[in-house]
Amino acid sequence: MNIFIGENNLKDYVFLKSIIEKWGIEKQQEIYFHWYKQLYYQLPKCLKNCDLVFLELDMKHINGFEFAKILRKKDLSIPIVFQTKNTHYGIASYQVQAMHYLLKPLDQQEIYKILDCVLLHQHSKTFIYQFKKEVHKIPYEDIIYIEAYQHHVMIHQNDMTKRNYLSLKEIALQLDDSFCRCHRSYIVNLKYVERIEGMNCITKNKQVIPISKKYKNDFIEKIVRQM
Repeated sequence: MNIFIGENNLKDYVFLKSIIEKWGIEKQQEIYFHWYKQLYYQLPKCLKNCDLVFLELDMKHINGFEFAKILRKKDLSIPIVFQTKNTHYGIASYQVQAMHYLLKPLDQQEIYKILDCVLLHQHSKTFIYQFKKEVHKIPYEDIIYIEAYQHHVMIHQNDMTKRNYLSLKEIALQLDDSFCRCHRSYIVNLKYVERIEGMNCITKNKQVIPISKKYKNDFIEKIVRQM
């Protein structure tokens, strides 16, 4: 799970981060943090791949509420959680469809409820297909990469591989921006990319996937946006 935190107070950031890390351990979820001490009118590229945004309202340069309005104008539907010691933004938070409005000091159980809700939403992102008269459902987050192999397409997960008769093009139409084609025979879940070595993509489970010249620039650009 990728989490963006706009917080200018180090103590408050560390406290929130520790709660989220504890939740991640309990739920066996990998957490990646993007911490910003100051907010600006230009949105960081990492936001496109974030699953949740925590915003302190009393920030320098641009406050959390104004930052949220810009985020919504860009049509980014990421869940937003405001955090502050002040209450006067409570009603205004509805203008940007904020998921929650938390008063400091933050409560661990409230944070847990928010994270559970986001995790449940992630699980609802599912690739659905039919194979031999059976309907299969695979959560996006369980797919590492998809490979065209002979007359089948193989869907690789951590503990298994499933096959179907769809084309990569047909499968790509179902997937979201967390997936990218790197070769005419491969689509990769960007969240599992560990590094690029020459014309190969190395996944976190040490799989080596070839990258073709045709797709390399777009593939690397999308990886950089996720960072």
